[in-house]
Amino acid sequence: MKARLLFITLFLCYFLLSCQNVLADTWITTNSSTLDFLRIQNLDEDLTPTDYILGNYISAIRLSESGAEKLAFILKSQSAQLGGFIVHSSYEEAQKAMYEAEQKIWSDYVSIIPYTIDQDKIVTPLIAQVNEADITATIAKLSSYETRYHKSDSGKESQLWLADYWGSLTKGRKDISIEVVTHKKTPQPSIILTVSGTKYPNEIVVVGGHGDSMPGGIWGRMGSGPAPGADDNASGIATITEVIRLIVANDLTPNRTIKFISYAAEEVGLVGSGEIASNYKKNKQNVIGALQLDMVNYRGSALEMYLVNDYTSSAQNNFLGKLIDYYLKFTWGTIKCGYGCSDHASWNAAGFPASVPFESTMDEYNPNIHSKKDTLDVTNGHSYNAVKFAKLALAYTIELAKFNFSR
Repeated sequence: MKARLLFITLFLCYFLLSCQNVLADTWITTNSSTLDFLRIQNLDEDLTPTDYILGNYISAIRLSESGAEKLAFILKSQSAQLGGFIVHSSYEEAQKAMYEAEQKIWSDYVSIIPYTIDQDKIVTPLIAQVNEADITATIAKLSSYETRYHKSDSGKESQLWLADYWGSLTKGRKDISIEVVTHKKTPQPSIILTVSGTKYPNEIVVVGGHGDSMPGGIWGRMGSGPAPGADDNASGIATITEVIRLIVANDLTPNRTIKFISYAAEEVGLVGSGEIASNYKKNKQNVIGALQLDMVNYRGSALEMYLVNDYTSSAQNNFLGKLIDYYLKFTWGTIKCGYGCSDHASWNAAGFPASVPFESTMDEYNPNIHSKKDTLDVTNGHSYNAVKFAKLALAYTIELAKFNFSR
């Protein structure tokens, strides 16, 4: 009898552990070329798909949680041919996202508002006020954390510091609120600063970037090692922070609501932005545009700025190009980034117009990212390149949200 009970106990333990492993698996959507890559290369047991749905361009893959994180390291070291991936909470969600993404390859969003440039009196003086020293100071602070890896204590602490800092910049503004958003698949929170619109409060403009960083290497302990992430992506968060600072310093209020967001866990499948964008879609929020700032302080290519033209809104991209030509006179071009390469993809997948300006071509971006070398020293302790993106982000935010001078 005891032997039988022991057998049953051992069987149940094995069964429960097996179920735990299945439940720990993660469904992702990614380029079909990534699935081919994994099947051909046979790199590691964790990187062997346990199940998949093959699509013409986009596929859904089930990997272990550790396999998904290893894949993130690999894809970030590849060119735009493979792109990135988006994490999903279930097979059904991944399947739906895959089919919707396949359809969107052949379609584009119809502009839901007219894109106009008529805020010269506000934009021109504000872009002249962009302060390189302030941007540099924020990059220095964020990159002083040994890592902002999403599972690390400092990954959470850095986001909470940012929430406090944004709070100090906006103190006294009753129309501004800050939310710390927790997530299901990461201990790292996202931070959302909301500036309420005065005339069209239900129309939302999103300006975001990711707050996490990624240590280098995939075969050691996951998430170990320094990851200062100065360019990737303290530079994007610092640029957003400068936009917030200037809006408050000039006592400006928008007609439309603005959400400034520091997303959690972008590096491992757009976890934070994916959850936020999905919730906005579920709750029928009217997001009229989303801008992503990811890696903006490294001048790696001949032109000053590049607009990503895949998995983005061509109408909004055209608007950004006009803003660059009208206000900034920068040289710019277009590039492809691949599926799921940054948080703009979450908004695109949710059906909202999204764009992302980038610092270089995909073959010439900062070679120091995802290593201990991604520091301000690479740019000689300055953020001159990020200043350009801060000016574009200001022009975009003001021209899309439309502003008033006083509250």
